[in-house]
Amino acid sequence: MDKNITTNIDDEDVSPASRPPKLVADSVLIDTTHLDFLINNLVEAGHDNPKLELKYRASIDLDVNFHKICDGIPNTLMVIKAKDTGLLFGGYTQNPWSINGGYKNDNKAFLFSLSKLKKIPIKNPEWATYNVGATFFVVWGYPDDIKLYEKFMSNNKNKSVLNAYGSDDITDKSFLTEQENFYVEELELFQVQ
Repeated sequence: MDKNITTNIDDEDVSPASRPPKLVADSVLIDTTHLDFLINNLVEAGHDNPKLELKYRASIDLDVNFHKICDGIPNTLMVIKAKDTGLLFGGYTQNPWSINGGYKNDNKAFLFSLSKLKKIPIKNPEWATYNVGATFFVVWGYPDDIKLYEKFMSNNKNKSVLNAYGSDDITDKSFLTEQENFYVEELELFQVQ
C-alpha cells in the first residue's frame, strides 16, 4: 500500500466551483479541499512540498495490526472518521509510533478537524503523543486529546477531550468529535515525505 497521494479530478465540462471536491487517490477519507488544508499545515510544520504515502488503513489492515505496520515510522499524519457523527479529524507528529510507553515531546505536532477545516496547535509539546502498550492503542496529548483503545473500531470508549492541544478560539473540549466518546468508522495513517 505504499503509494503517493495525488489528486484525481476528472476533466468534466462543469465549472470547478460547482463540482464537489473529489476524493484523493489512495484515500477513502481525504478530498481535494482537505488535501489543500493539510498540505498548507504540513508546510507550516517544516515540510517543503510534502507528499503523503498511505501506510495503513484500518478497514483493510485491521485495527489490531497498527503497531505491527506503523511502529518506527516518523512524520505521520493520522485521519480518523467518527462513526456516530461522520466527523473527520486527526493529527500530525514527527515522532514514530511505538508500543513502548512514554510521552514524546513534539513542538511541531498538531491536531485538526477536516470537517471544520481547523488546525489545533500543541500547547504542551511535552505531551504531544504517548507510545502505549496493551491498554491504549494511540494517544495524542494528555490526558486524552485523542485516545484510541485496542480494537478501536468496535470500542466506544475512544475519547477526544482537548487539553494539551488547543487555542483561544476553541472553547469546546469535544470540538473534534462533538461528543466525548466515539466509535471509529475508518482510520488512515500516512507518512509525510
